[in-house]
Amino acid sequence: MMSLACVLCIILGVVVLFMGFQGLNAGWKRLVPRSYRVTYMVLYVCYVVWSMYLARKIISNSSDSTIVAALLIAFVMAAMLFVPSILVTRQGVIRKISFKNTLIYGIQKKATKEYQKLNPKEFAEQNNMEYMMVVSGNRIENDEDIERIVAKDNKYIKFYPYNDGYTYSPKKEWFGKFEKDGEVYYAKIMDGKTAFSGITNLKEILLQMTQLYWDSIEKDLFMDPYEFALMLEDEPTEGYTGRAKLVITADTIKNRKIEVDEKEKARRYYVNRFLDCFIGWNFGAIVNDDLELRVRLKQLNELVTLKDMRNERRPGNKLEFNEYIQRYQFKNN
Repeated sequence: MMSLACVLCIILGVVVLFMGFQGLNAGWKRLVPRSYRVTYMVLYVCYVVWSMYLARKIISNSSDSTIVAALLIAFVMAAMLFVPSILVTRQGVIRKISFKNTLIYGIQKKATKEYQKLNPKEFAEQNNMEYMMVVSGNRIENDEDIERIVAKDNKYIKFYPYNDGYTYSPKKEWFGKFEKDGEVYYAKIMDGKTAFSGITNLKEILLQMTQLYWDSIEKDLFMDPYEFALMLEDEPTEGYTGRAKLVITADTIKNRKIEVDEKEKARRYYVNRFLDCFIGWNFGAIVNDDLELRVRLKQLNELVTLKDMRNERRPGNKLEFNEYIQRYQFKNN
């Protein structure tokens, strides 16, 4: 009976050590859930009480079995080393991980590397798109509500529409640096209040983005719709009117920040943010006026719904609308 109790206690000790080791690894980069911490501490306390009881029994009854008692006590000391890492979260760690994935942490490491190799520059080249690591230049005359940004090389601007749903996000205006009669001055090229209506091929750009999100449903591709940029193709002028190209930036592709167990959540988040926030809060005017764009967005919305990835529409904060910026709401959302 004593032998069976020792075997079961040693098995519990191995489980506690394994959980502590996995919690330590996961907690280095991720926020270990409270349920995991509580489970570990309960099992650890149970193991300490049980092993100490058995160790005393073994030592008092048989000096020949002291090696078993030593093993039980050694497991207690080893498991104790993991207690601080289980109870304390590392500073700066905010990304969560589930109980299950904490327990199996590291097993899916190979799969993580396989999909995270995607590089924004390589992605742009593969899709015959422009790439610019950073498109924002210096900021001028900023105030609490408006962020005035100098366009990089007078032609690269961030494709960041007026409404993003955040209460703390200032509205954005893009300026060009010009020279006249030997004097340098800044003039506003574009702002979000007109929903980029000065871009004459805006429909084609939105269709291109829609196709990218369509492709992302079946691929390990995670794109933030508010991290794209535009390259102005015509001569930049004040109040720019002309063509533009969609640009991939270093922050557009989020693969390197997404863990394997976060893929489905991230895929759902970004496609819904594209449909409801990027499009739905800003480009209702052009969508309602263009049948092709409306049909393609409807098809994407239906695909997302079919895949059970559709979220309820977010209300948003600080949303403003005018003759250019209009809301577009998908029928089933």
